[in-house]
Amino acid sequence: MKKFMLILVAMLLSLTLLLPQSQVVAQENTDFPYKGYYLTEENRMIQGFVFDDASIMILLRPENQRDDETKNTERLFELLNNYQGLTGMIDPTMDADEFKKWQEENLNLPDYAQIYTEVAAQITPEMTRQDIDALIDAQDPHIDFANVHHNFNAPSDYQFITLHAPTIERSQDLWLVKIQTQRILRFEYEEDSDGETITDDYGVTYTKSDTMP
Repeated sequence: MKKFMLILVAMLLSLTLLLPQSQVVAQENTDFPYKGYYLTEENRMIQGFVFDDASIMILLRPENQRDDETKNTERLFELLNNYQGLTGMIDPTMDADEFKKWQEENLNLPDYAQIYTEVAAQITPEMTRQDIDALIDAQDPHIDFANVHHNFNAPSDYQFITLHAPTIERSQDLWLVKIQTQRILRFEYEEDSDGETITDDYGVTYTKSDTMP
């Protein structure tokens, strides 16, 4: 039996080594493919993306810059619908035990007790409430729409959606961005002599910029 188990382990290791390198694999939240600002000069609903260590900010064209020529205005509703899909499957007639089972089967929820314990150990007296919230956001996968419904007037002020602690799955230059189990964004990354770009599902190309718009 021991000899059989050793042979089985060896076979499994061999199969692992033979797996194609292009298969989609999940990345740690902090392992982002690119950091910085990616912007488009086209008249689009989504003007760009800001990547940092633990979030993706989706920049929306300011309301005072939108017109009949603005393309892909449905993107905002698409993002809203994608997120609502996380809760849209909930049956309001479920009892507490059924809801807990549904969560375990359908959502990849974080361990909030562990998150709060780790954050509590990092809190210092000089921290503000915003500082503490930022520590939690960095570990809690969710979408923040709080800055979508403001009426900005200055051209430089963007409305934005923030994806906190997303999971990124990759296959070579293809990147899938998910919150919990829900796919939110898809990009193709390219780097050449002209710089770095990402292209979304709509074929819109966003070019890396050194400065925030």
